Amino acid sequence: MAKAPKAVIWIGRIAQNYQRALAIFMVGQVVFFVGLALFYLSADRYDSTPLVAELMVLIALILLACGAGIALIGYLAITYGRWYHFFKNSPKKGNTTDD
Repeated sequence: MAKAPKAVIWIGRIAQNYQRALAIFMVGQVVFFVGLALFYLSADRYDSTPLVAELMVLIALILLACGAGIALIGYLAITYGRWYHFFKNSPKKGNTTDD
């Protein structure tokens, strides 16, 4: 049997605790929306100080990317946990016999 990739094992360990996976997902969303707010606020500063506005855009894009990545990890952990429990409890298709 082939061994699962390390990323799948890592996400599976996160998925063992549903609250932890949900917290990671929510932290990712918070970071993403802070980056989105900073990106929006950079437009107000562009006329007065364009260099500060450009730095704010750079920081905002980094926060957007990090937030999306963290939220993706949390979402995959939540989905992994749900699919694991769904398929663990489902009946096997090939084991039924109709006499």
